[in-house]
Amino acid sequence: MYSRRGALRLGGLGLGAAGLASLGAAGCGGGASDGENGLAFWNAVYATSSDTEKTKKRGEFWVVRSTQRFSKDTKLAAKVSDLPGDLPMFTKFRAAGVARNGPDVASLWSGAYTFGVKDYLEPLDEYFTAAERDQLTGWAAVTEGFEPGKGTIYGVPSGNDGICALYFDRRVLAKVGTEIGDTPMSWDAWIDLLDQIKRTGVTPLALGKYNSTAFTLFYWIAQVVGGEAGLHELGAGDRDFADPAIEDVVTKWLQLVDYTVPGAPTMDGGQAQSRLAAGKAAAVVEGAWAIPDLRSTLGDNIVMTTLPDVSSSVSVTGTGIGGPGGALVVTNYSKNKDEAVRLIKHLVSAEEQQQRIASGETTPIPNAVGLDPTEIYSDPLYQQQYRWVNEKFVFYADNIWPTELVDEILAQAQLAWGGKISAAEFLTRTDAKRDEIAAKN
Repeated sequence: MYSRRGALRLGGLGLGAAGLASLGAAGCGGGASDGENGLAFWNAVYATSSDTEKTKKRGEFWVVRSTQRFSKDTKLAAKVSDLPGDLPMFTKFRAAGVARNGPDVASLWSGAYTFGVKDYLEPLDEYFTAAERDQLTGWAAVTEGFEPGKGTIYGVPSGNDGICALYFDRRVLAKVGTEIGDTPMSWDAWIDLLDQIKRTGVTPLALGKYNSTAFTLFYWIAQVVGGEAGLHELGAGDRDFADPAIEDVVTKWLQLVDYTVPGAPTMDGGQAQSRLAAGKAAAVVEGAWAIPDLRSTLGDNIVMTTLPDVSSSVSVTGTGIGGPGGALVVTNYSKNKDEAVRLIKHLVSAEEQQQRIASGETTPIPNAVGLDPTEIYSDPLYQQQYRWVNEKFVFYADNIWPTELVDEILAQAQLAWGGKISAAEFLTRTDAKRDEIAAKN
């Protein structure tokens, strides 16, 4: 299974439909049950195959075994089938919704992707008590409007991706006599550190095309607009990108051009990491999914910290872009809605999430409240990611804004990064594209 974040890990394929459609689709079968044949579960988020574990059979993956445990304990037969792990999942899911022959339960990309198929989804507000919701983090990703308690819930967060953070080579930091802690750096301290590193002859940053925008610029914009709700307002046209506070963010972001490996707007994430591994760069910005690769190349020389604050007056601090990239949903035509919700509650229970990690599937990071990360993860980086993301995160802007708008922002960001347009023009063009998209819809 490929998730949207998994696509980025494979090489920064984050450019909306054009980038993601190239990954290909897995087969899918087993339509909605008739009330007698059990539950149909279409899965596009949890792993059922692995390039790194070629000897692991499908039946050994956690989601298959977990569903089997559910069936045995409840006497409710449930079967997992694979949905495509890229954008065709929604084409297939919609077609099944129209024909009313899809699954009872599905795992999909969260945020705007889930809300885009809400005509076929059962609202889940009444199925979860306040106490049950309190046992999971990440509800913003499945709540329309991205503010928990203020919109309809169309899914259940199926774990966390962690947050996108800075990963430094400890040896380079030692050269400049600096140690990195958990407290976010101020912007001035950040630029000063990059200056010090640059004077050693090492390029401070290696940033791929998505890392240089969606995991950095989008977070700093979120810091000044108040998080997910503000990002949603920008995408919906309730506030403009062409705003002095956001222009200041873009202007500061463009300072990074002088400290970054040339080609950042076109380099993929894998190429950026290879620069770090080769000692040609001091840091990358990546999600928790990159930890295994970073460990394999740099071992204990990896230092992880949150991104710097873009100013001292921001309301969002000490976190990063991330959260639940996937959601578990129930179809509104299922004849077994109560049982479907019961399966979802089983899958996201603390016990099952711990089983998933124990099986060797390090991500998604559990979003069950109250777990001790030192008991489920041996790597301190994952332990810290669990603490960070389950305390707070800024949900992916590219899962909030329309895909067409994200593609436009990435294209205009490349022009701004190359000095071909100003920060002000970048934001004005973004507003124009957003308004054009709204007019078509």
